[in-house]
Amino acid sequence: GAFSALSLSGRAPRVRPLPTLVGTVILLHGLNMLANPAAYVPASYGGFADQLWLYGPLFVVAGAGLLASESLAARRAALGFAVLAALALEALVVAYLGAGLWTGVALYGLVLLFLAVAVLAAPARAQAPVERYSIEDSVRLAQLNNAQLQSAEQAITIARQRVQEATFLFFPEVGLQASATRYDARYPFALRPDFRSILLFPSVDDNLFSGRAYLSLPLYQGGRHVNTLQMARAAFKQARSKYDAVKMDIAYEVTKAFYRLLKARAEEEAAAQTLRKAESAAQNGKGRWERVEAESLASELRSEVAQARHILESARLEFLKGLNKELDAPVEAAGRIETRAVEVDLKKALVWAAELRPELQSQAYKAQMDAIAVNLALGRRSPTVALGLDYELTGPRLPLKQN
Repeated sequence: GAFSALSLSGRAPRVRPLPTLVGTVILLHGLNMLANPAAYVPASYGGFADQLWLYGPLFVVAGAGLLASESLAARRAALGFAVLAALALEALVVAYLGAGLWTGVALYGLVLLFLAVAVLAAPARAQAPVERYSIEDSVRLAQLNNAQLQSAEQAITIARQRVQEATFLFFPEVGLQASATRYDARYPFALRPDFRSILLFPSVDDNLFSGRAYLSLPLYQGGRHVNTLQMARAAFKQARSKYDAVKMDIAYEVTKAFYRLLKARAEEEAAAQTLRKAESAAQNGKGRWERVEAESLASELRSEVAQARHILESARLEFLKGLNKELDAPVEAAGRIETRAVEVDLKKALVWAAELRPELQSQAYKAQMDAIAVNLALGRRSPTVALGLDYELTGPRLPLKQN
């Protein structure tokens, strides 16, 4: 999602009717010129007949390009094809003016006018509704769109699979193999290791069939399997701790941006309200000096209002960045700033910070993983004891009855 992270819309681009109509007319006219050139070459058209081979393909390319650009909402490409069609239409208007055919001048001039109106007129943009987010909605949306949090969640999934993989080391390994070999040898040789390196000798039987079942269970490996499982579990806890740390950081940053936006909006509204009162006092002052003093104050307040609006816009951009939304998205923070007295026990807060901070827990898990890695290295000095069962049948004919 950035995947970004940017939101994608599945709605098809809006097709404007006027450019589509003009493009269709130009395309059909070009096809008609190519299919029926005799209708466009009377002698009274002057030098137009000598250039007829050029205008037909130009109209076809320009009309098809306008339709395709409009369907794909490619405004710049549509403008380029419109310029191409306008040049051809302008040349035809000049040719008909020279021939004195005012009907052709009017028709092609009307098409040229509609083309200019259709392409140059900017499409009206619908005003998007303002989205209002509470503090809970802001934190939820920020965590949903944050790529770092999604990566940490994937790390938890990988660590969980590694715990399962380490758990499977304590189960016996069971296998079943079967092979069929056809050979012609003058001297003894061995099969590939994939076929268990079976020795083959020259024989009248050129077939060899083999089947095998085996079971292997480690009984003692110096604690390597146990330490591997403990390492995987510690890595899983560390991944969870990192996920919680990223989640708390996102909540903190978005909450800070949310309240900063509320504060900037309240300051801007207060500054604007004070400016209106000062301007009203400057206009309705009784004395001359009172009006001068009010105008001076209003001038200072205008500077403060401009600065407050700049701070408000900066806070809004920071809030949008925390939500991972487009910077021009119409978004507002729902709520207002209120002050309230809160009693905080500093010692208790320090204890909570030391016990509940995921970063400290992550460091503790890292130290635990380092100790387990040392135990793994020391376990390599110990011998390995395993229980193995193997049953195999080999012979030149089926069914196999000998080992």
